[in-house]
Amino acid sequence: MDPDPEQELEAEIALMRQIALGDQRAFEALYDRFSGILFSTAYRVLNNQEAAEDVIQDAFIQIWEK
Repeated sequence: MDPDPEQELEAEIALMRQIALGDQRAFEALYDRFSGILFSTAYRVLNNQEAAEDVIQDAFIQIWEK
C-alpha cells in the first residue's frame, strides 16, 4: 500500500518545524529522507559527482541555518 501523500506532507512539515527549533535528529531524518533523491537529481542536471555533492551540502546547510 502506498503512503498517503497528505500524511507524508504533514510529516515533512513537522520535520521542518522541529528543525527550525534546532532539533538535530529531525534534521538527520530529513537528510535521510531526501538526500538520495536530491543527489540523483543534481547529478543528472550537473553530470558531475563533486558538483552534485556540493549542491546538496549547500542546500542542507541552508535548511539547517534558516
